[in-house]
This record gives sequence, C-alpha cells and structure tokens, in this order.
Amino acid sequence: MGSTSSSGTSGSAKLSWSDKRFVTKAADDGQAEVQTAQLAATKAANADVRNFAQKLVTDHTQVNSELTSLAGSK
Repeated sequence: MGSTSSSGTSGSAKLSWSDKRFVTKAADDGQAEVQTAQLAATKAANADVRNFAQKLVTDHTQVNSELTSLAGSK
C-alpha cells in the first residue's frame, strides 16, 4: 500500500465524501471490536483468550485514536 491516493497527498487536503464514509465506518467497527474484546478480556475462562483479548483492546484503542486524530486534522 503506497502513501499516495487519488485524492492527493497534501497533509492539509480535505477528505472526500467516500473517505469520510470510510473513516466513520472504520471508527464504528473499531469501537465495536474494542467493546467485544473488553467483554472477552473480563469473561473468558481461558487465560490465553483473556490475554489476547486485552492485547486487542490495547492495540485497537491505539489505532482508533490515531484514526480519530488523522481524520480530525483533515
């Protein structure tokens, strides 16, 4: 995956409608994944499952934050 897109490479470029739609969908899906992983981290009987779920919570929370920050700058 390259760093250029059809909408340009300028850091100050506005998001197109389809980009906004993608970001919104990705954020919604990411939040749903975090909530599901939080449930697994607290309810799973297997320690490996709980550990993996907690890693998902941590990683996906970070990615969601980065996506929000990036979208906010556009």
